[in-house]
Amino acid sequence: MNRTQGSGQNYHENTISFIELQEIDAAPQLSNVSTTGAQPGQALVYNSSNQWVPDNISCKEYISEICNGQSITTKYGDTLQLANITTQQFINTTSYQTITGSSITYRPPVGTTKVIYKFSFVVADNTRGIGHLRFYIDGNEVTTVKRAISHHDNYETMFDYEVPINITGGTDNYANAILSSWNSLRTLEIKGRSYSSSYSWYAHWTEWWDGATSNQICRPIINLIAI
Repeated sequence: MNRTQGSGQNYHENTISFIELQEIDAAPQLSNVSTTGAQPGQALVYNSSNQWVPDNISCKEYISEICNGQSITTKYGDTLQLANITTQQFINTTSYQTITGSSITYRPPVGTTKVIYKFSFVVADNTRGIGHLRFYIDGNEVTTVKRAISHHDNYETMFDYEVPINITGGTDNYANAILSSWNSLRTLEIKGRSYSSSYSWYAHWTEWWDGATSNQICRPIINLIAI
């Protein structure tokens, strides 16, 4: 990615929390540091013994962007194009449609064993909104991560759809987000529908704002973390 993090820091996310890593070349700025057995490409992790130690857990690439239509050069050298979300999306049919902004075509750096996809977007009620969401890799559904949303008592909310995709070197198992390899561009996306036309909902805008009923466009945020 053609951006730099502040103070020479990298960030790694697993499915539970963020772990802050300090690059080994910044070790002189730290105390309680052990570099015994350190290898190129490793990072220093602050462990339970209050010491910085070398570890193979490292973030190869971290992309976090608001969907403003920008393009980014990834570490692999591909151009990553984000959608430009300027209007709401009305979901009022039982046919699945791509949630705008969620579709991204990506290839991680060489040596990646896990990619964490996360899409954060505002959903708002229209008529007692109930929706269903599915996640796809190259048109193949990851059937173990189906999601549903309901707005009977909550007019709007920020919804996070997160999927860890493992690259194992074995065989593809799309249902469980397992890939044998990821050496070419792959398309990741979320598709959604309404429970019925009587339970429609909106993506990317508010029901309320500044003390009044007001529909404001909320651009979604997409995250890709390669480990």
